[in-house]
Amino acid sequence: AKVLKLSVFNSLGSICGGMTSTPALGTLIRVTKTDDVAAAYAATYPFALVLIVVSCNLLVLLPF
Repeated sequence: AKVLKLSVFNSLGSICGGMTSTPALGTLIRVTKTDDVAAAYAATYPFALVLIVVSCNLLVLLPF
């Protein structure tokens, strides 16, 4: 099955990278018995991490 023209492993790795969840990556690698998920994780993790930092800084600036 493909999601957005990605394999299931790439989709799962991207989801873990977007959530910045390293333990989930380890679980995926162990369950799928392949490192294919790590490439998708590595591609999305930096973007998600930068967006988390930027959004936290913007939240501090909002007046409540």
